[in-house]
Amino acid sequence: SENRLRHSRSLTGPEARSIPTPNVDTLYSKAQLELSDGPVVLTVPPVEGRRYYSFQFLDPYTNVVGYVGTRSTGNGAGHHAVVPPGWDRALPAGVEQIDAPYEQLWAIGRTAIGEDDSPEAANGVQDGYRLTGLSEFVESGPAGPAQSDARTPQEHPIPAGLDFFDALGTALAAAPPPAADAPLLDQLRTVGIGPGERPSANASLNSATTAGLNAAVGWTRPWGGRPEVRNGWEFAPVHVGDYGTDYCLRAAVARGGLGANTREESLYVHTNRDHLGAALHGRRDYAIHLKSPPPADAFWSLTAYGPDALLVCNPLRRYALGSQSGLRYADDGSTDLYLSHGENVPHRSNWLPTPAGEFGLVLRLYLPQQTPLDGTWAPPPVAPL
Repeated sequence: SENRLRHSRSLTGPEARSIPTPNVDTLYSKAQLELSDGPVVLTVPPVEGRRYYSFQFLDPYTNVVGYVGTRSTGNGAGHHAVVPPGWDRALPAGVEQIDAPYEQLWAIGRTAIGEDDSPEAANGVQDGYRLTGLSEFVESGPAGPAQSDARTPQEHPIPAGLDFFDALGTALAAAPPPAADAPLLDQLRTVGIGPGERPSANASLNSATTAGLNAAVGWTRPWGGRPEVRNGWEFAPVHVGDYGTDYCLRAAVARGGLGANTREESLYVHTNRDHLGAALHGRRDYAIHLKSPPPADAFWSLTAYGPDALLVCNPLRRYALGSQSGLRYADDGSTDLYLSHGENVPHRSNWLPTPAGEFGLVLRLYLPQQTPLDGTWAPPPVAPL
């Protein structure tokens, strides 16, 4: 339901099938915000120590419009009002304002679980998150804690064929596109696509146009274009999370990592190739030699996914390695990460089980330092053993 937080109480596992490339480092909290009746106040508790947390607010086009969290507002307690377009009234003392460009937003919260931590400790932080309508907040303070689980199975199949463009027409009418989209909308209108349009009911479309629209539903390019590649790793483009008119990038991210952060919050780097250019496959064993930990101020992690960008079950139930997972380091501060389908590895603590077939890797740097952002650092290549 709208304006209600839903928390994941445990880390994501292979049973999660709705969101591609889920992280397994943080507990998710999610809410659909509806601001037509006025602002909604997010209350956050004091978050202890070095625990990372964030709330990310996305508009209907998955552009990030604001953050609350470790980087943006600090780990202290606070109240943050998300206000609708045109809001010009004063907020209560001590309530910070986040301006929303639409009356509908998606809020995604992430609460990290540390190396010596437990889900229960992170659940306690989640219990301090509250979402309250402004009028209720003024009258009686923050709402009670959320009760439901964000991973309650929900099926939202993507419409097929022309039904997709019908759904798009409904969505565009509910959230009018920005002015920059006008040239593209003028082109789409010639084939019956746009706010309020229903191409499936448009008898004037010829068979070739209909066939082309049906084929277009499943087409996206990786990252929407030519990626930046360093040491065989593809770096997320600079404007992930603030897409402008890069429609192909937005579509590719929606398909492969819906709800992506901006790069200053977390940097995503991925590969499905070894340093020789061969596809990563479970029949081979690999290693990544890190001379020093990846440069992230919060934490970093490496996760393996199947070809569908989802987690694949393994007997160890280990789906990531990183700064939170108790790695074994050499005296000089270096470490080796071992990637293999079987357990024939020198150090079990540094073993990331991989799927039996082809797979991909995503390296996440939460609160990345400057060097990975400016291009002067890259992960070491994936080396077959």
